[in-house]
Amino acid sequence: EDGADAVWLCIDGSNDDCESKGVEIAEKGHAKSRKNINIVSFTYAVTPDGKPVTYDVYRGGLVDAKAMKSILDFMQECGIRVSGVILDRGYCDTNAIRYLVQHEIAYVIMVKGSPEGYETMVDECAGKIKMNTDYLIPHTYLFGCQREVQLFKNYAHKDYLTLFFDCRNASDRITAFLKKLYKEMSRLEAGISKGEKPSVDDAYGKFLSVCDGQHIEINGASLQELIDEKGLYSIVTSSEMPPADVHSLYVSRSSSETQYRLVKTQLGYGTVRVQYTAGVRAKFTVGFIASILRYEIEKAARAVERDTNQIVHELELIEAQKLNGAYAYTHTENDRTK
Repeated sequence: EDGADAVWLCIDGSNDDCESKGVEIAEKGHAKSRKNINIVSFTYAVTPDGKPVTYDVYRGGLVDAKAMKSILDFMQECGIRVSGVILDRGYCDTNAIRYLVQHEIAYVIMVKGSPEGYETMVDECAGKIKMNTDYLIPHTYLFGCQREVQLFKNYAHKDYLTLFFDCRNASDRITAFLKKLYKEMSRLEAGISKGEKPSVDDAYGKFLSVCDGQHIEINGASLQELIDEKGLYSIVTSSEMPPADVHSLYVSRSSSETQYRLVKTQLGYGTVRVQYTAGVRAKFTVGFIASILRYEIEKAARAVERDTNQIVHELELIEAQKLNGAYAYTHTENDRTK
C-alpha cells in the first residue's frame, strides 16, 4: 500500500526465555539471558530508517542464517523485492552469503572471527592504514581500505572486504586491558612481599610470568600481538564501494538495534509466559503491530523535536468523549477533572 516494490532491510534476531510448558517451538538454544532454559527465537526486519517491515517467530534453536532465509522468502511471496540486507556478524557464514549471492541480493555484513581472507588482509594492510591520513574516513575516528578477496577458504567466491581501524576504540580497549594487567601485577607483587607463592591468573598467563619466584615480567611479544589486534574489524560487501559508504550503510543498522530495545523493554518481551504456540505467535503479532504504531509516533515526535516516550505519555493523558454527536477532547493529569 505504501508503493514499495524494493527495499533494503536491516535484519536481526534475538530470543526470549520461555517458562510455559505447552509451547512447541520452545527449545534449548543460545539464550540471550545465558540461562539453561527453553527459548523462543524471533527476527525483525526494518528499513535503514527504522520502519518495521516484517517479522518471524520460530523455534529457539534455529540458526540466524536459516531465519533470514525465511524472512526473505516471505518478502518475495509478498511481491516485494529485497534489494539488499545489512546484517551483524551472526549472519557471516558461507550458507548465508551463498544464499544471498544465488538470489542476487546485495549485502553488507560485519565479519565474524578471523576467516582466512580477513587474516591475510590484516597481515598486509593493518600496519599501512593505522593512523595514516591517506586512509582516514572524514568525520570519524576510522581509517579504512578495501580489497577484493576470497573471505572463506571453503567457499570459492570473491567479495569486497573493507578493513577498518578505529583508533578511539583501540585506545579505550588497550587502556582497559592494561589497567587489569597492572592490577594483576600489583596483586602478585603484594603476595610476594608477604612471602606467598605467586600464581598468575589464567586470564593473564600469556602476558605475565614470575621469575625466580620474586620478579614479575611482561611477555612483550604476546602483549604486542594483543595490542595490534585492538580496534581492527572488517565488513564484507557484495559490491565495491568506498570505505566511507560501507561505514555509513552499516551504521544504519542501528535502527534495527533501536527496534530491538523497544521490543525488549517497552513492548513487554524478555520472557514468554503465555501458553501454547498459538498464544506465543499472537503475542509477537501484537508486538509487531505495536512497533509499527510506535514508529509512526516517533516520526511525528521527531517533526516537533520532542522525545517519543514523552509524546506517548501525553497521548495517554488524552480523554475523548462523544457529546451531542461530536467528540470532545481533554488533556489533564488530574484524574478527577478528567
